[in-house]
Amino acid sequence: RSRQCRPFTRRSVSPNRRSASQAWVAVEFATGQPPAESLRLMLLLQIVFVLVALGGHVTVWVTAVNRIHAVAVPRWIIGGLTVICGILLLVPFALAVAYPTMLGQPIEQWPWYAVVYLALCGSVAVGATAERIWYTHRQGNDQTVVAHEVTLIDLPAKLGRQPVARGPGRWLARLPGNQALHLDLHRERLTIERLDAALDGLTIAHVSDLHMSGRIGADFYRAIIDQTNQLDPDIVAITGDLFDHAACLEWGCDALAELRSRYGVYFILGNHDILVDPERIRRELRGRGLIDLGGQWKRIDVAGRPLVVAGNELPWLVPAADMEHCPANFEGRRPLRILLSHAPDQI
Repeated sequence: RSRQCRPFTRRSVSPNRRSASQAWVAVEFATGQPPAESLRLMLLLQIVFVLVALGGHVTVWVTAVNRIHAVAVPRWIIGGLTVICGILLLVPFALAVAYPTMLGQPIEQWPWYAVVYLALCGSVAVGATAERIWYTHRQGNDQTVVAHEVTLIDLPAKLGRQPVARGPGRWLARLPGNQALHLDLHRERLTIERLDAALDGLTIAHVSDLHMSGRIGADFYRAIIDQTNQLDPDIVAITGDLFDHAACLEWGCDALAELRSRYGVYFILGNHDILVDPERIRRELRGRGLIDLGGQWKRIDVAGRPLVVAGNELPWLVPAADMEHCPANFEGRRPLRILLSHAPDQI
């Protein structure tokens, strides 16, 4: 090998040719493979690196859009920032079209800022994948949920038509396989340690994120309310993001007022409700008999046992419910507490 390397160290070559020759020698010493195979391996590693980084890139900007929409700022600001994030999301794909040969070049020839950004995005992708694996493992070991059943309900078929009132959704809803207007009904059976035997079998219907905007007709939401009432729940919990436009408040609140349960229909608001008119939403819902839990708690008696329901609208609306004076003991045990929160990731 030393004799093979000698011509490259003695000949007078240009800097580019010298680096290429030295790279050839280094690859041969490291792998013992012909240069062509090493280059193919390096190209494959570069492709994997870029694909992983692209996954992290998409994660970064999709997460940014989600966070932007969770901030209580004017809609035009949210819309503008969303457009900017969309443009930034598409930049790598536009560069790939504009410079299709870049991927075939050694990574040392790429702009340093591109390498740094791709490395950061790759770290995001690895971290997000690890978090998902951990979450899946944790869910698999969770002994609280003892049964989980999902039923897909074709609401357009029940209504006899597509309940899209306006916008391009009228055409998109007709595409084969589009289930945007179908209802997923999740039934979960939970086991709770130290639960009072008198509360065994308590049923809670959870309704959330209806996002009434006017694009989907009122009959669609009334069908959801009807499906909820068919469950015959003890408690109904509504956890925010009910309205996207004030024009829907009147008929939307009328629909929600049709919810039925044995011990009350409770609600809190989400970040989208704040962009509409939170005080009016509360007033309209309370006027129709729904119970507002925004920043407060209430005691209800179920089968002769106290039960505490509380609301948390943080980080958008303060305060959180002050639990200092809620019932702490009943016959030697703490009463069951049920929290309604639009952003449970803060817990």
